[in-house]
Amino acid sequence: MKNCSHCHAPLSFGDVVKSVNPARITCSNCKAKTPVKLVPVVVLIVLTSLVSVAVVVATIANTLVMLVALTAVALGGEYVYYRLMRAGYLE
Repeated sequence: MKNCSHCHAPLSFGDVVKSVNPARITCSNCKAKTPVKLVPVVVLIVLTSLVSVAVVVATIANTLVMLVALTAVALGGEYVYYRLMRAGYLE
């Protein structure tokens, strides 16, 4: 899925980040909610979340640095999700 299913405007990275539900992305152009198939999204989120949290917790002892690292991992995950969606792997 590269475009909004209603107005066909390209979905941006900002649309993905601002979306509360990764299975329904709100288009910044027409404000319609564009559905994404749920199973690949859930599998992607669960796997990356488990691995990234385990790695960060195991390697970083300072709580503040750990929170910053987890925030960076979350934004990185959003970007990967956006790139997979733009490439057509998620519909």
